[in-house]
Amino acid sequence: HVGKPIQPFKVIDSVIRLPPEKANRTAHPAVFPVALPTHVYMAFTAHGDAVYDPFCGSGTSILAAEQTGRIGYGMEIAPEYVAMALARWSKLYPDQPPERLV
Repeated sequence: HVGKPIQPFKVIDSVIRLPPEKANRTAHPAVFPVALPTHVYMAFTAHGDAVYDPFCGSGTSILAAEQTGRIGYGMEIAPEYVAMALARWSKLYPDQPPERLV
């Protein structure tokens, strides 16, 4: 193991091309497509790795973590955005309790 990288080096383009997100989908002012963190997670983490978003907002990064087999951790101080994240989770994963996110 000595001298060998613990993870193969992956290069992503400096411009990430994603389909546009529908405007005003939520009340959060900066919702980005789930494809954005998904792209980064797939390039720089492995299945089962933990990812952390200190400004979780409406939960996009946590949804991307779940979809890519990562363990997502996030923090959000605004109760209305926490409620949004819980609602998004419940809509996509109705069989998994939202308490898992709290």
